[in-house]
Amino acid sequence: MTDAEAIQAVIRGDRQRYAELVERHQAMVYGIAWSRLGDRDLCDEAAQETFIKAYRYLTALRDPSRFPGWLARIARNVSTSLLRRRVAEREGRKRWELARPEAEATQPEGEAPVGETLRQVLAEMPTQHRECLVLFYLEDKSIEDSARALGISEAAMRTRLHRARQALRGRLEEAMETSLSELRPPKGFTAGVMPLLPALPLAATFAEYSIATKIFGPLAKSAAGMSLFLWMTLGNVLFVSAVFAWMGRLEAANLRPGPGKGFRTQLIRAGVVNLIAGTAIAMVSAFAIMAFGGGPQRLFQILSVLCLWQTYKAARILRVNRVPYTIGVFVSALTFLLVMGSIGFFNAPYLIFLFTLFPLNLVLHQTNKSRPCRHDYNLFLRLTQGLLGESTETAQGPTRSSRKGLRSFARFLGHRFLIVDYSFGADGIVLHLPPVKVGLGYYFGLSGSNSTVSIGFDGECRARIGRRDLRHVRAFAEDAPNDQKELEDRVASVVETAHSLFASGQSQQVEALLQATADEEVLLKPLAESREHKMRGRIVLASSALILPIGILAMLEGTGAMSFGSKEVSRDMASAAVGEWSREFEPTKPSNFPAFLQLEALPPLSFLKPGGDTNSFRDAVCRHLMGCENCESDRINRAFQSPRALYNVIEAGILSKEELAGLGFTPERVREVLSPGIVEVFNRNSRIVVSGGTGTYDSLDVDAIAHRLALLKEYGCLDLVDGNALAKEIASKQIREGWKTPEGFAPVNVDAARGLFHFGWCDFRGTRGALWTLQVLGRLDLIDKEACIEGILRQYRGRGIFRSYNRYDLIGVHGKYDDAFFALESLRILNALDRIEDLDRWKFKPTLSMREQNGKKEYDVVTSMTLKSWAYRLRLEQIRGY
Repeated sequence: MTDAEAIQAVIRGDRQRYAELVERHQAMVYGIAWSRLGDRDLCDEAAQETFIKAYRYLTALRDPSRFPGWLARIARNVSTSLLRRRVAEREGRKRWELARPEAEATQPEGEAPVGETLRQVLAEMPTQHRECLVLFYLEDKSIEDSARALGISEAAMRTRLHRARQALRGRLEEAMETSLSELRPPKGFTAGVMPLLPALPLAATFAEYSIATKIFGPLAKSAAGMSLFLWMTLGNVLFVSAVFAWMGRLEAANLRPGPGKGFRTQLIRAGVVNLIAGTAIAMVSAFAIMAFGGGPQRLFQILSVLCLWQTYKAARILRVNRVPYTIGVFVSALTFLLVMGSIGFFNAPYLIFLFTLFPLNLVLHQTNKSRPCRHDYNLFLRLTQGLLGESTETAQGPTRSSRKGLRSFARFLGHRFLIVDYSFGADGIVLHLPPVKVGLGYYFGLSGSNSTVSIGFDGECRARIGRRDLRHVRAFAEDAPNDQKELEDRVASVVETAHSLFASGQSQQVEALLQATADEEVLLKPLAESREHKMRGRIVLASSALILPIGILAMLEGTGAMSFGSKEVSRDMASAAVGEWSREFEPTKPSNFPAFLQLEALPPLSFLKPGGDTNSFRDAVCRHLMGCENCESDRINRAFQSPRALYNVIEAGILSKEELAGLGFTPERVREVLSPGIVEVFNRNSRIVVSGGTGTYDSLDVDAIAHRLALLKEYGCLDLVDGNALAKEIASKQIREGWKTPEGFAPVNVDAARGLFHFGWCDFRGTRGALWTLQVLGRLDLIDKEACIEGILRQYRGRGIFRSYNRYDLIGVHGKYDDAFFALESLRILNALDRIEDLDRWKFKPTLSMREQNGKKEYDVVTSMTLKSWAYRLRLEQIRGY
C-alpha cells in the first residue's frame, strides 16, 4: 500500500495503519538523526519525536505523495533542536551552533574505533599491499621513494598501490558492515513508537470530506509551527472575557433597584456577551491571518483599514456629540490608525504599539466618566418603559425651522446620546437612533439600528422603528403597543413637541420631556464614583505599570544604553578568563574554550594576551584542532565539517602557517584529503549538492558553507567545488518581486524583506552567508546588489539597531548585536558602508553575566558571549578605520 493510502486511512481514524509508515521510513529518519547527532540514544529520541510530531500534524500535509520529503524535513528540524538543547545543557554553546564537535561524539556501543578497524584490516592484507599502503600513507613517502624502498619500479609501485586501495576498500566495507548495521533503528522501534502517539492527528476530529476539514485543514498546516501563538491567543481570549464579565457585574450592581433595573441588566449582559464575542473574533482572526500566510505586517495592514473605518465612524459621532467620552474614542481610533499604519506600511518598530497603550489607557479612563451608562437611549424603548414625558401645551403644532436650527436640535439630542448620526434630505433632517440592544456589529463600527426620526423644515415629524428594535422593545415591555404605527406615531409626536420647545428656547422642558427619569434615579452612584469605574482605573494602571517598563527596558537594551543583570567587563578580566580556559582545556572534556574558538569574530591574540602566556593559548588551539585523533585526514575532514574554529585561527593570526602545516593543514594535504569526498563533506552538515542540482538548507547552513569555501580558497582548493552551480543556487534565494515563501516554511513579509535572502527563514545571518559565499566564488554579479543594500537599510533603526525577523516572522527583534554584526559585514561585502550615516555612534558593550552554580549565584562571570561582544567591538573599530 502506498504512503498516500496509509495516510488517508490514518486520517479516517485507522490509527494502526501509521505503523506501516513508521516501518517504511524509520531507516531514513534514523539515518538523518545519526548524521547530525552521532549518538545512539539521541538518535532513538529524535526518531521517536519525529514520528510523533509527523502523526500529530499529519492532516497538515496537503500532498500525501510528498510524505517522505516532509518527514525528512521534520527529522532534520527535530534533530537540530535536540542537538541545540543538548549542546546548551552541556557546554553553553551558542544556540546557532549546528555542527557537532568531534569531541562530543560518543562511540556507539559495540562498535570498534575506526583506527582499530583499520589496523586489523591492514594486518589481514597481503604483505605487498600492506607495505605499499604503509609507506605511502602512514610514512608519507612519495611514489618514487616508496618504489626505491621496495626495490621496484615506479610503474609497479603505482600498480600495487592501486590494487592495494581496491583491496582496502573491499576489506573495510566487509569489516565495517556489522558496525554500519548498528546505525539502523533497533528492533521493536515501531512497537515503541505506536503507544506514544496522541489519540488523533491535529484537526482529524473533522470528517474527512466535511466542509470543516476544508476550512481548518490549511489552518492546521500553518498552525503546526505556531502552537505557542495559538495558545497565547486562546489564553488572552479567556482572560479578556473574565475581565469584561467582571466589569459587567460591577456595572449592573450600580443600578438602583426599581422597575427599570431588569431590562437594563439584560442590556448590560447582552453588551458584555457581544463585547466578548467581538474580542474573540478579532483575536482568532488575527491568528488566522498569521497562520494563513499574512504574517504580522499583513495583520497590521488589515488592522489599519479597520482603524480607518473606526476613525471615520468616531468622527461622524463628533458631529452630534462632543462630550469627553466621544472625543476620547475618536483620539483612540485615530492614534491606533497612525500606529497600525506606521507598522503595517512603513515598517515602524512594534515597540511604538506598547508606548501608545499607556497614554491611551489614561485618556480613555479619564473620558470614561462621561460614558453613557443608562442603556435606555433609544426613544422607542423609553416610550414603552414610561421614560418619556407627556406633550405640553407650550408648543402649538409643528414649528418651522431652518437647516441651522435642525442641526442645532440634532446636536442637542446627540449630546444626550439620543441619536448617533444625522443626514439632510430635500425635505428636512433624518435622525439616526441608537439601537435598543447593542449588537455584535456595533463593536466593528456598525450602528446595528435602522430606527430613524425625520423632521421636515415645516416641523412635521415621522418616526420609523427597525425590525430588530421592534422585537427587542416588545421583549422588554409586555404592554408595548402591538400596532407598530401607533408606536411610531407616539414617538413622532413627542419629538415634534420637543422640537417646538427647543425652537422657542425651552431647553429644560425639552430635557424633561425626553428624559423624564434623571440619572440619579437610575444609578446608585455617578459613574465617576462607581466601583466599576474605579476598578477600570486600577486595571489601567496595573497594565500600564507592566507594559510601559517592558517597552522602556526593551528600548534601552536595544540601543545599548543598558544591559540587564550584568555590568561592563574590562579587557584584563576577559584576557584572564581566556587564559584560564586555555590552560584547563582538554579535548575530551566540556570547556568554554571550544565555544570561544567558534565565535563569529575572534579577537586577535595581540588583544587578548591571555594571562601573559601566549604559548599555553597556542597549545590549547592546537589540541582543539587535533582533537583526540592523530590521523591528518580525520583532522582535516573534521575541520571542514565544522570550519569556524579553523577559519578564526587563520583570520586572527593565532597560529602561523608553519604551525598549521605542522598539524597537517597544507594546501597539498588539504587537496589530497578533500578531493575524493568534497561533496560528502559539504552534504554531511549542509544538505547541499555542490556539483550541480539544488538542495534545501537554512541560514545556519549557508553560513557554514561560506566558512568552508573561505577555507578552500585559503588553501587553493576552491576548484574542488562546482562554483557556478552553487552560486546560482545561492543567488536564487534572494527575495525579489513576485517571490513566494517555499512550501513548508512559515511566511515572510516580502515587502519588508525584499532584497534579503531566504534560507529556511529570513535573517541577516543568512544574508551575510549568501553574500560571503558569492564573494568567495566571485559571483556577486548574479544578485541585485542595490536591492540587497536597500533591504538591509530598510530594517535599520539607527545607532546600530536593526529589526530582524525570526523564524516565524511573528515579532521584530530589535538591537541585537548579532543582527548589527551580520548587517555590517553584509554592507562591507557590498561596498555600502558609506550608506550608514551614523556608523560612528554604533556601540557594542561587553558585559559580565550572572551564573548560578551549586546553589550559589556568581556575578561578574566572563562567558564566550562576553568575548563575542568584544570581537564585534574590535571588528567595528577595524571597519571604521578603513
